[in-house]
Amino acid sequence: MPTPQWDNLFTLATIKITTTTTAMARNCLRITHQGDTIQLSWQRGQAAPRFADAVTFEHPFNQEALTDLRWYLEEYLRFPYGIFPENAAKIEQKLQNWGEELFQLVFRSSEKGREFFQAATYEGLHNCELAIALIGTFMKRGVFDVLAK
Repeated sequence: MPTPQWDNLFTLATIKITTTTTAMARNCLRITHQGDTIQLSWQRGQAAPRFADAVTFEHPFNQEALTDLRWYLEEYLRFPYGIFPENAAKIEQKLQNWGEELFQLVFRSSEKGREFFQAATYEGLHNCELAIALIGTFMKRGVFDVLAK
C-alpha cells in the first residue's frame, strides 16, 4: 500500500466486530480499505501485527444492491416500523449472501488471507475481533458513495 499522506487522508470509519464482552480479544483481524485496494493484518495479543500484501479489491455489489443496502442501513434501521417490512425482509435475506461473497474475497482469495483467518480463529471466534477501516479522501462522501465509485 502506498505511504499515506496524512494531510489529505481521513479515516472515515473503523467498525469493530467481536463476541468478547468481558475481556480483550486475543486476536485481531484488520481489513484496511484504501482506494481500490485492501490490506489484511493479523495481531495476536500485544504482539506486532503481521501484514499481508495489499491486493486490488472490487466490491461485488451492483447499483441496485448498493441502493438496497443504503436504504436498509441508513433509513430503515433508524425506524424499523411502518410500511416497508417486506422490502426490509428481502434485503435481510440478501445480507448473508453478500457477507459470504465479501468473506470469500477477503479471506479466501489469497494464501495470507487464509492463513491469517485460520490463525486468528484457531482459539474460537469468541477470541477474535474483526476491525474494518475505510481510509481515503472521503471528506464529502458517505460510505456508500465510496463503494459505488
